[in-house]
Amino acid sequence: MKDLNLIPEHYLEEQVKKERHMLQVVGSVVVVLFLAVVVIVPLVQMYFLSVQKGELETKAKEMEKIDSRAQEIKAIKEGIDLKGEVERSLVSKDRYYIDLLELLEDKTPKRVTLTSIMMSDDKSEVTIQGVAKDDIAAADYLNSLRISGNFTEISINGLSANKSEEDSGEPPRSFSLNLKYAPKE
Repeated sequence: MKDLNLIPEHYLEEQVKKERHMLQVVGSVVVVLFLAVVVIVPLVQMYFLSVQKGELETKAKEMEKIDSRAQEIKAIKEGIDLKGEVERSLVSKDRYYIDLLELLEDKTPKRVTLTSIMMSDDKSEVTIQGVAKDDIAAADYLNSLRISGNFTEISINGLSANKSEEDSGEPPRSFSLNLKYAPKE
């Protein structure tokens, strides 16, 4: 039998080469697409997840700030309520104590916090304990009490520095005062 191939052999070889080349190109494209799906898509997802994580962390910090502020407001409200209760109980007993508390509150600078006020049974001697931001604040408070004319024999029993890890400057000062309360009439 004789080969009756009408197409020249070199033409057939070129066609086979073209088809192989085409299969290689298609195979390469398939491999690239596969890699894109397997590698790039997860990378993009990781990027978007990290962005979302950052947004959630920011919102969490904002929520912590709001919660902290709410606790501060609650503490202030409780302090106001406590002051009101003390005043109501004192009104029923003696206006003398209320006048003393109002006077002390009026004469106390913002840099001073009173922690204890005690009065003798005969209502003449008062012991005040507190914390001042610095020596100057404590001195301002003493001066304010002297100038008011409602207190005599003011003596300071102690002025000591409180060690505080947070403060890098001068530590706050604890103090104790003894004085005689002589309200102006």
